Formats: sequence, structure tokens, C-alpha cells
Amino acid sequence: MLSGVIVLYKTKGMTSTDCVRDMRRVLQMKKVGHGGTLDPSVEGILPIAIGQATKIIDLMQTHDKTYIGEAILGFETDTEDLDGEIIKTQDVEEPFSEEAIEEAMSKLTGEVEQLPPMYSSVKVKGRRLYDYARNNIPVERPVRHIHVSKYVKIGQSTYDEANKQQRFKFEITCSKGTYVRTLIKQLGDILGGPAVMSSLTRAKSAGFGLKDAVLLETLKENPEKAVDYVVPLERFFEEQPAYQLSDKEFEMVQNGAKLKFPIDVERLCLYHNRKIKAIYKKDVKHPPLYRPEMMLLQNS
Repeated sequence: MLSGVIVLYKTKGMTSTDCVRDMRRVLQMKKVGHGGTLDPSVEGILPIAIGQATKIIDLMQTHDKTYIGEAILGFETDTEDLDGEIIKTQDVEEPFSEEAIEEAMSKLTGEVEQLPPMYSSVKVKGRRLYDYARNNIPVERPVRHIHVSKYVKIGQSTYDEANKQQRFKFEITCSKGTYVRTLIKQLGDILGGPAVMSSLTRAKSAGFGLKDAVLLETLKENPEKAVDYVVPLERFFEEQPAYQLSDKEFEMVQNGAKLKFPIDVERLCLYHNRKIKAIYKKDVKHPPLYRPEMMLLQNS
């Protein structure tokens, strides 16, 4: 079975589900999934898990993600990006200083609280927030606690005197569940005016970056070459504690046996013939034994 990750560069207009559907056709296999949703208006890195790699999708989504984009100070929309309707305007009579923008960014670095946008897929009482928004139903949004490890401005901002707006480019590295468009709105709130995200590209996800990416159209045109773009599962786990199994130990792992290893860590990646075959977790009830947490036996 073909297993690993194909790092797609998703273009604007496509949904993440569209990409999975098309990749199933390209690869002629059903066991395909994506490692983190991207809105249709957002482009960039979309890891596609195939074969045994579909088992690690939840793990892939726990990694921090990096985005680059542009924001506009001067108006706000109901979706917090350019897809929505303008709900607030406030002319930027005098451009904010670079220092003021950077200081606002610093206040949104570290542990941050967010209200997810109304036009989002967050569920409240079994319904998506966008469903409440489309039907004009008031609802209390849950506060989210996220972590932003990097929020910086790229280059100098520009001031549009004719429209009384100010633009700046940014880079953000953040945890799972972060809404970047909301971080732009929050920055505007700190500065004292409306703000909106005008463009966004995901530059890194699940440890994969732009240099790893391939366009879906490239694979559609040459489906027989798709295998050349498969990143092996081992790449995802290369920084994790590892142990090479003997043939006898591998046989025991295949049978789901608990094992003892000459290493003391919470989780251990088990390899056989240089291929990851399982992840074992410390058995707290029966130390120093380790028990199976995830089996990847078909990875070859």
C-alpha cells in the first residue's frame, strides 16, 4: 500500500474537500485525507495523507502553522476577510506608525483569547456558527484559548491617502484552532479602528513547507508521477524518539504485545527495516512496559 504525505499547494477557489476528492482520482485509491482545512479564499500548504498516513491526521493538525498575508486598516466585514459584507468603516486620517502596529502585534503574541468569527465552522449547540449567521440567529460564541508564537510585520506598511486606508503584510505562526482573520480584527481593536484580512497563504503545516509543495494540476496532468511527490511517513516523525526493532521484536509488535525498551520516554516510534511500524506509549500501570498506541504495520 502506498503510504505517506503529498504536500499540495492549494490554489484559491478550491475547498480542502475538493482537493481530497481529486487526489483520490489521481491516485486511484480511497484512503486519502487532508491534514488541516483551508478556506476556499486561502491558498497554500495542504498536506494530503494517503494510506497509513491517514492514521496520523490528528497528529498532523496539532503542529503549529505559519501564514503570510496582508491586512487593511480602515474597514471591517462580517466575515473578517474580503469575502464578506462591509459592516464598519473608519478613515485612517493619519497612518499608524510602524511601531504602533508592531506593538499591537506583540500584545497578540503568546497565550491569546479569541472569539471565533460568526462565519466559521465552529459548532455551538450542534450547529455551525455560519448557520446562525446566515439565518440571523443570535448566539453566544465560545471563547477560544490559542497560542501565537510569532506575529510580525513584513516590510513597511503603505498608506492609501485617496481611500484613507493603510495596508501591511504580516507573518503569523500559531496553534491549532487559530483564526488568522480574527487576529487581524483583534489588532484593529487594539489600534482603535476596524481592520480586515485581505489575503492569506499558509506557508507551513505539519512540518511541511512551500519547498515541499506541488500543484494539484501538475498531478492531474501526470498522475503516473504522483508517487514521486510522496513524502514518507518517517519524515513526519524524524525528530521523535525512535527505536529499531529486531525481527523477533517486530513479530511481537505485530501481535500487539507490550514490550520493554532501553529508553525512558513517554512515546516511542518503532522502526523495522528503517520503516516506522508503530508508536508505543509508556504503560503507566505496568512500568517499565510500553503498549501500542498506533499501529502502522502496512507502512512499507
